[in-house]
Amino acid sequence: MVAIMNPFCAGWTQQLPTAVFDSGKFFFLLSPYAEDLQVEPMGISNYVLPLMTEFLVDKKPSSVFVGSELSPDFDRLPMPKVRPIHKNFLTSLGYSTLAKKNLWSVFANIESILKGETSDTVGYRYLFGLLPFAIIAGKANLLMEQLEKDESKPSKNICTMIHEYLGGEE
Repeated sequence: MVAIMNPFCAGWTQQLPTAVFDSGKFFFLLSPYAEDLQVEPMGISNYVLPLMTEFLVDKKPSSVFVGSELSPDFDRLPMPKVRPIHKNFLTSLGYSTLAKKNLWSVFANIESILKGETSDTVGYRYLFGLLPFAIIAGKANLLMEQLEKDESKPSKNICTMIHEYLGGEE
């Protein structure tokens, strides 16, 4: 794993395609501000997927990184079936087919980890996929519309988190 601090400075974005595709390494591009991605070209989502950690972090960040290794009893997840979930919504945000396929792969892994379609699965799709994509595209209002009309609702807790993050009332 490689952590790149402040990757959205001059020169780095031009290096991303070659750095992340052929290296065999897993990259974390670390930026303290989600808004940094709003000024980058949307095509960056062909190479990296945004992960907003505000929902996971409750302490000040540090620059201490701890290495890890696989447990001897680690079992890999089976290769999940990828489905085009929220295809029309993602298209309305303006994302490419490659970016959508990358996100669908994440959605399939979430479903595999949680062992099927649950309100948590739906909620995590919103928190860790649809919300960051909508924010980067500058179309959070479309996300709110999607959330209201989606028949498979996330839990009330996750809906509240999304509404609060976007500065609205539920």
